[in-house]
Amino acid sequence: MDNVNEKYYRTMGVEGLGIEEHKEIYTLLYYQWISLLFCFQALLFYVPRYLWKTWEGDRFSQMVKDLGGPIVSDKWSSTYKEKLTRFIITNENHDLFAFRFAFCEFLNLCNLIIQCLLMDWYLNGKFSLYGYEVATKPWPQAYNRVFPKKAKCTYTKFGHSGSIIDIDALCILPLNILNEKFFLIIWYLMVVLFIITFGALIYRLLVLTWREFRIYLLMAQVRNVSREKCQQLGKNLTHGQFFFIYNIGKNMNPIIYKELILLIYEQL
Repeated sequence: MDNVNEKYYRTMGVEGLGIEEHKEIYTLLYYQWISLLFCFQALLFYVPRYLWKTWEGDRFSQMVKDLGGPIVSDKWSSTYKEKLTRFIITNENHDLFAFRFAFCEFLNLCNLIIQCLLMDWYLNGKFSLYGYEVATKPWPQAYNRVFPKKAKCTYTKFGHSGSIIDIDALCILPLNILNEKFFLIIWYLMVVLFIITFGALIYRLLVLTWREFRIYLLMAQVRNVSREKCQQLGKNLTHGQFFFIYNIGKNMNPIIYKELILLIYEQL
């Protein structure tokens, strides 16, 4: 009886070459639009810079013009000292100015998140782990999953009688040899930008909320000014005033900057 069952139920053949029906069909819709995607990404990255340059209006460079050299400039007169000190102390827009800068830094993070989601959608969910897979898997397998060099193509045209005819062909995709490298560089660049941007936001949050941190930054920047004076300045200065002073100090002669700090200390 067992011999009879074997003759009727035994598998008589094995699977041969061909496309398996249960495999997922991966449609390549990105191939002809990559150059436009890169242009769109460049525009998105420029938006925070454009906003800040518009709001800042070249204000910092104009205020420290001719004051950053190693020799004290003639521009640093008693009249200019008084004007600059009064502007820093009495102007009420410094807080708004500082919050705009913080908003641009936050916009950088939002921009990165949006662009990563866009790239992941663009590559059918293959971008988020692309760099990791390239680093951990054999490189031909990792590359070819996302950027195949050959693919099945279906062309549609009209026949002689007007009916639609589908033509099946094998397409060569030579640009994917470059695309796989470009997107790998972009993936690692995104990771580095995430680390830098997230660190910048933590730093900005500390400056915004922690007064002692602002005092420490001021002491590290100003030379030969007592700790007590820096602490008094840190307590009396608003976040916007500190932001303005700290940024012009980056591009100002140390002697001039020290004198400016002492003038502000005397008038607060």
